[in-house]
Amino acid sequence: MTSILKTIFLFFRASIKRYSTSDGSRMGAAFAFYSIFSIVPLIIITLAVVSAIFGYRVAEEQTFNTMKEQMGPAVAETLQKLVANSRKTAESITATIIGTTLVLWGASKFFIELRKGMNDIWHVDENVKRGFRSLVKDRMVALGLTFLGGAVMLTSVALSTVVQVARRMAEQVGAGGWAIDLAATKGVPLVTLVILFVLFAFMFKMVPAAKIRWCDVWLAAIVTALLFTVGKFVIGLYLARTTKLSVYGAAGSLVVIMMWVYYTSQIVIFGSAMTAVYSERYGSRKHDALKEKMQPQAPDQLYRKAGGGRRKNRPVPPG
Repeated sequence: MTSILKTIFLFFRASIKRYSTSDGSRMGAAFAFYSIFSIVPLIIITLAVVSAIFGYRVAEEQTFNTMKEQMGPAVAETLQKLVANSRKTAESITATIIGTTLVLWGASKFFIELRKGMNDIWHVDENVKRGFRSLVKDRMVALGLTFLGGAVMLTSVALSTVVQVARRMAEQVGAGGWAIDLAATKGVPLVTLVILFVLFAFMFKMVPAAKIRWCDVWLAAIVTALLFTVGKFVIGLYLARTTKLSVYGAAGSLVVIMMWVYYTSQIVIFGSAMTAVYSERYGSRKHDALKEKMQPQAPDQLYRKAGGGRRKNRPVPPG
């Protein structure tokens, strides 16, 4: 038991160290910036899909109730205002076209920053020349991440809406309420967690330029999904209670969203660090890491490790 706890402690300590050496602040800032252009259009597209089945009023109510539960009231109310303003300034078809364009553009930029950050965590050289097939793969992965991210939102909203409609029907009939409550409290969060797990596993496997096996990503994906599920709501509650955002005035609503994305993105970056550490300690790269440690180092490398900097060739004194 002690050895297991020690292994877990050492694993998380190494993951935290790997995360601290990455440029998480830059990545989080980039994610926050590009989210402003893509998150509202993504919500509008979700509303369009759900309202086609249940009607706009029900879709809007359930969408923002779900966001309030998962992201906190401050973020949900801010997004609701932004979506309402967006609908006033454009017709539905025009808004959908513009929204789709912004989502794809934001996803592309988001993916570029995500790839840079994860390559940094995996110590992969970003400047290596890459072919046309790699570029096509990058765009396909970016689209895949966008659709999976939208699926998380769409599934949560759709399931919550179905549960709400079923609850009203059960109240009219007077039976089956306990099953509906069970589905609402257990089923919807569980399905959302599974989709998040798939999203993070796909992200950790496909985004970095390093060769990563699926066996390397499962643990980090489930831990990241759990941390993300808890963390996104805690961060939302913190933003709802903080008074520091009032100094931004009218721009405070955008700052709320950017701060939420910034903090939640740190969880994703930490998950990528966990994947790298697991791969090198217990996964597919374990033998490569051991070989690298056992390789004899050149005297110049040993000298620099001792703090001597680059060794200079000095003339040998005569005699």
